Amino acid sequence: MWHFNPTAYHQLIHVVTGKVKRIKSTESDTLYLLISNEGHYVTKKLIMHEVWGGRPVSENNITQSISQLRFLLGDSGKEQKIIKTKPREGYMLLPGNVILIQSITSIFDIEEKNVHTIINIEKNTNMLLLNESIESIKFFYRKYVNNKIKNSFLIVFLFIATVNFYNIYNIFHQKKGLVNLSMIIKKEYNTHFHLDRGNASEKLYLYLKDDIPDTISHIFIFKNPDRFYLSCIYYNKTYNQDKAYNISFADNYPFELILGKIREACN
Repeated sequence: MWHFNPTAYHQLIHVVTGKVKRIKSTESDTLYLLISNEGHYVTKKLIMHEVWGGRPVSENNITQSISQLRFLLGDSGKEQKIIKTKPREGYMLLPGNVILIQSITSIFDIEEKNVHTIINIEKNTNMLLLNESIESIKFFYRKYVNNKIKNSFLIVFLFIATVNFYNIYNIFHQKKGLVNLSMIIKKEYNTHFHLDRGNASEKLYLYLKDDIPDTISHIFIFKNPDRFYLSCIYYNKTYNQDKAYNISFADNYPFELILGKIREACN
């Protein structure tokens, strides 16, 4: 059995052996989609839309991604013990083989149970820092979430939680100093930008703010010591609903390429 964390550096870890594997972004997005539909067939059309953002790619790209995922998971096209193929139906991840790792319970559980602590932190100053992050998330939930976009916000908040816990890990285990996890909100045209208080996130926001498609209603920007983490909530005209997209970049990745990826994936 494998654990899958799409925001980690090594996204796959084997439960028994502890072996870790890093996978490309397209394979990671494909695996996330298969996990989200575990036990059901996912069509090539849906994979192409969700993973490649509707870009004109051949079905061979999908076939290669599935083949690579099978290789990484110890499966093959002949055995199909983890990922099954059905002609004209698509691909299905068989239950019990890959588990999506979620760092905290959903934001809805936080609201209902009024959770004040998620992990055991001994130092009061760092506990206050974590609580500030949770309160920021709860504030955004109360102010902006409605039934129409609840599922999209849930995806984004789980992504935010993963990033925050990565920062907390840095605080306690890697000694890289405190990270201010509270968020700033800014509105540009029809888009709300939610960003941490770091200078790097501010610079990326200033670069993006005038060129974001009007289909995007919210963008979340976080920066840990070596990566940017972004989430966007956007209106998908094909499915006539709001959807969420999560992505990360190395801290030296050109801003213009980040903008291009956002415009491509969240439109």
